[in-house]
Amino acid sequence: MITQFYFLLIIGILAASFQDFYVRKTVKYIDYKLFYLWRMLITSICLGAILYFFDSSNVFKYLYVWNINNYFWAFITILTVFIFILTRYFLLENYETSYIIPIISSSSIILSLIIGYFILNEKIDKYKIIGSTFLLPGIFIFSGSK
Repeated sequence: MITQFYFLLIIGILAASFQDFYVRKTVKYIDYKLFYLWRMLITSICLGAILYFFDSSNVFKYLYVWNINNYFWAFITILTVFIFILTRYFLLENYETSYIIPIISSSSIILSLIIGYFILNEKIDKYKIIGSTFLLPGIFIFSGSK
């Protein structure tokens, strides 16, 4: 189980790293808004294929048991992802990948820690605090290089 976790973690890190590199290469040649539309189109086609080829009879029945709160949070999540992707594509189109991604990633870690503590009531241990104290100066040093 631990081996599977680390294997998937490494795959996820590599995929995220290369994905940002590929986005940067792509948005150098086409507008980031057009790239976003293409990405959504291809994602929709893939999702349609998955729903078609696999047993999708149970997928839509869960939407009927949702309450208004579920729809609200789903909408907020989709809106947040939409804003994140567009801003990231814009930044990758105009700035270096090695400059943008570390700042976004590190800031996201620290903000997730704060949100987790105050909103989700997650516990913060000394290791998370120590890690955050190393990340924070790193962000300022890194952003000062430009």
